[in-house]
Amino acid sequence: MITIESVKPGISWQMVVSFIVASLVFTFWLFLLYADIFLILQYLNIFAIIGSVICTMLLVTLRPRISKPPQKYMSKSDAPILFSIIEDICSELSASTIDYVILNHEHNASMGYRGIAQKRVLTLGYPLLLVLDSQETVELISHELAHNINRDPMRGYIQWYAASSLERWYYITYPDEIITTNAGIYALIFSVPMNLLMWCISQMFLGLTNLLYWLMWRDSQRAEYYADYLAMTMSGNACCETFFRKLMYNSELQLAAQRAVLAKRYDAVFEYFIEAVNNIPETEIKRIQCVNMLYESRVDSSHPPTPYRIGFAKSKGIIPPKYHLKDYKHQQLLEELKKFEKEISLKLADEFRNSVYRR
Repeated sequence: MITIESVKPGISWQMVVSFIVASLVFTFWLFLLYADIFLILQYLNIFAIIGSVICTMLLVTLRPRISKPPQKYMSKSDAPILFSIIEDICSELSASTIDYVILNHEHNASMGYRGIAQKRVLTLGYPLLLVLDSQETVELISHELAHNINRDPMRGYIQWYAASSLERWYYITYPDEIITTNAGIYALIFSVPMNLLMWCISQMFLGLTNLLYWLMWRDSQRAEYYADYLAMTMSGNACCETFFRKLMYNSELQLAAQRAVLAKRYDAVFEYFIEAVNNIPETEIKRIQCVNMLYESRVDSSHPPTPYRIGFAKSKGIIPPKYHLKDYKHQQLLEELKKFEKEISLKLADEFRNSVYRR
């Protein structure tokens, strides 16, 4: 059985090794920067010029990337009730305040970091908020806010940069083909050993990428369980099973978008969505759980399988909620967000139509 002590954030050997590997990758980029500057200062040396050009190309390709702050986000005046709930839960969790809140069209929620200052961005999917009850809404928001304090290594910038940099090295070095068929005999003779060498180098980078993800995987799943626990302390765990079930309704949302497009009622996606959700048979829920069990059991999945998370919640006995969201306030929240419904519905309909045309 998974205990609370076993999922609390701590320092493991995997975390230490992953940080060392990530730091070495970042240090290599700094070395390229130093080498580029050194070669630029070697005047009238053709080899230095060639080396500088190569270093510059690698520096640009492997440069640390910082995502830009969101251009479209909600202000406190747009959704005062939502912001008050977020602020209250932040205070209860002793979590950092949120810099940006985004309401989007996805049946999901996430916590991200943007800009040089790594501003905290809370993204909430309107379709998901629409099907959650009051305490399930508390659990969703609490879980995402808990990512600010659960020390998930997957969310560390150095580790993220190292993994993405190694992936780019892999794509740079991976040859399109081993045997160059559209060249002459001499090019064919010389290209085969070179392509084999590049293939071997690319596999080395692929192996390092997988190693880094493997090192972070266990601590990341532990952090996910801890975020679940912190969320349960806010919402209580009586609503956990229904909350996790409602996370699986993405296929119903896609079906609702399809029905709205076929009926040419592009602003009625959520009417069809609520109808579909209310008519899901128990057998379909079990089927979705089995599919998720197969998908989320992969070694590269940062989220534990949903049935395991439900089992973890049930194993804690009865956890009373610290934060009660009154039903009337929850209803006010939904009414507050309803003004965004038409725009989001049209977005979902447009996405479905675009996916059809792409095929």
